[in-house]
This record gives sequence, C-alpha cells and structure tokens, in this order.
Amino acid sequence: MSKRLKLRIFRLSYLLMVVFNIPLIIAQTVVNRDVATLAYNDNDKYRFNEGLCAIQRDQSWGFIDTTGNVVIDFRYRMNGNEIPVFHEGKCCVCIQTESDYLKRIYIDRVGNALFQNQSFSGITPFSNGLAIVEKTEALKPPYLILIDSLGKSIAGAITPGYSPGMKLEFRGFHDGLAAICDSKTKSWGFINTKGKWAIQPEASYKTVADFHEGMAFVQDASESKWGAINLKGELVIPFMYMNRPADFSEGLSAVKDADGRVGYIDKTGSLVIPFLYEPIINQTGLPFFEGNAIVCRDGAYYSIGTTGKENLKIGDASSDLWMLQNGLVAYKRWMKSEIWGIGLIRTNGELILAPSVINQLSEFGNGLAHAHAKINGINYNGFINLDANFVILNEN
Repeated sequence: MSKRLKLRIFRLSYLLMVVFNIPLIIAQTVVNRDVATLAYNDNDKYRFNEGLCAIQRDQSWGFIDTTGNVVIDFRYRMNGNEIPVFHEGKCCVCIQTESDYLKRIYIDRVGNALFQNQSFSGITPFSNGLAIVEKTEALKPPYLILIDSLGKSIAGAITPGYSPGMKLEFRGFHDGLAAICDSKTKSWGFINTKGKWAIQPEASYKTVADFHEGMAFVQDASESKWGAINLKGELVIPFMYMNRPADFSEGLSAVKDADGRVGYIDKTGSLVIPFLYEPIINQTGLPFFEGNAIVCRDGAYYSIGTTGKENLKIGDASSDLWMLQNGLVAYKRWMKSEIWGIGLIRTNGELILAPSVINQLSEFGNGLAHAHAKINGINYNGFINLDANFVILNEN
C-alpha cells in the first residue's frame, strides 16, 4: 500500500470520526486535526531552528515553517555533509552552477543569496555575528578569514587555521568565547566576539572543548588526560581524567574514575557525588537540568538531585535512554507489538509521554521533532509536537 493511499485512508477515517462521532485512536492521540501534509525524503536528522527546517526532496533541499508550509523552494544542495540549519538568520547551502560546480553561499530566511560580491570555497554557520570562511585565489593555497554579518573581513582579527585533518570548523561562541585552531602554531586558543585572542593558543593542549558555565575542558598533549580552564585560561582542574568529562551543567560535571564508574565534580574539581554510577549509552553521564539528573546504578535508572540524593527510581536500565537538547529525556521500551516505543520523561522522573506508537524520534526544535510511528499496522513519519501529535505528515 502506498503512502498516498494510506494518507487518503486516514483522511477518510478522520472524516468518519468528525461526522459520525466515531472514536479514532489515531486522530485522538497522534495526529492533529489541522495536520499539514507534504512529500519529502525521510531523514532522522531533520530539526527546526529559528522557525525553519530544511527538508530534502529528491536531491534538492528546501525549507518549511512550523505549519508545514514550504517557504524556501527546493533548489539547494548541502554544504558538505551537514543538513542546512539557520543560525542568526543565515544558512549555509550550495547551488549547482551551469558547469555542475557546487557554489557555497549564504541565504537569508526567504532564500535570497547574501554577499553576492564575495566568493567562498568554504563556509561555516554564523555565531555572535561572526563566521569562518575559506577563500581560494589563483596560484595561492586556500586560506581562512573571519567575516562579520555583512560578509566583510574583520579588521585586526586573528587568522584562523584548519582543525586537524585540514578540516574547516567553527563550533561557535559559548560564554562569549569560541575555540579556534591558530593558523601559525596549529594550537588551540579562544577568541572573543571581536575576533581577537582572549586566551592565547596553547601548544600543550591536544584539543579543547567549548566553554559551559565559565569552564572548558582541555586535553593535555603529552598524556592525553583532561583538565579544565576558566575564562581567564587558568588551569583550575588539573589533568587527571582519561575520559573527557561532561560539560558543566548547574555547577556539576560528570566524570569517570579509573574503573569507569561515574561521579560528579564541582568547578573546583572536588568530588561532590561519589563514583557510584554506570555510564549511560557510552556517555560519561547525563547533565543536570532543573536541579536533577538521571543516573544508572545496579541495572536501574534513578533521578538524583545536585547533592547526590536519589529522589526516585525510574525503572530498569534494560533499554536506551538519552538526553534531548530541550532538557527532556527520551527512552526506549520494547512493546508487545515487537517494536521499540519511545517515551519522554523529565529529569525528576515525571512522565511526559509513555512509550506507545512513536518508534523513532529526532531532536526537538521550536517545539517540533521529526518522528516515526506505527499506528494500526501503518507506518507514518513527520513532525510531532510535545504532546506526541503529528502536525506535519510526510506523504512519501
């Protein structure tokens, strides 16, 4: 049965429900009455940001808004392997020229090309009004520069270098600083929003993480152990962890001891919550959110507070559990229908959505997430809201 036929069956069923008041599980639980429909390629990486989401149809990419309307037509290609995402009103995409050359450009929220007097061989998303771009000129090797929101190079700014493997990378600003690999020393440092060094490149760092709550984890080049620096670049937590600690959240960071057990340290490096817990899905530990975090001990999940007190036993740890960027926690449960069902809980253990028909779930953005569901034996995919109701359905 084709997806279009399934959709027609759904619409007919919904009409019967409205006209004859016949109960219909699909419409009541997972499909909104004003559901929008359009055809696009399925992809578990789709995510809304700044009110828009890039979706693919055949080989081209366009953009929809949160109501499912196509606001930028399908005429773009991806910039590298990353799905296009808007940041600060701009998006990195490629257009195919008449000579089949993929030209990298920035577009605005209605699809207009920006900086048309500029030519870039590589581009990165904007953050705090800055982006790193690659320029290529005849008889010269490619080089990187920082540009502002008007596409102009920033006077007096540092010259960025490539990340290891000649990778063009810009992870953006966090706590007002952005990690940059220096073009001259090939060492990592941090720039401010004016494009100048706030923390000078340090040759003893193998790699660095981004700042969170005024702290950034850095890896020692000699022994590959991890420590943490503050916003002044001072080493506050010595190099002592073989595994990269989790970013600080609500003053705490999950770390592993030599036996692989998980505990939490504060910003002085003091152990606040002892090494009692097991890693969750190869993560060091889940972050704290709204005063709670979910941990795993002796084959069960628990919600704990920032003092380490176990507030609630959530359930057995036989299924996967992961943190979403909106602070909710997703988890899987094997259903009687012999398919995984995905549910949502808060970090305090409060149930938001019990596992049922949703069997695949992407990140939420602007209140929507791309999802798959199996309802009465029929597979659907599209975008759901936090009530697990489909608001945009894929016709393909």
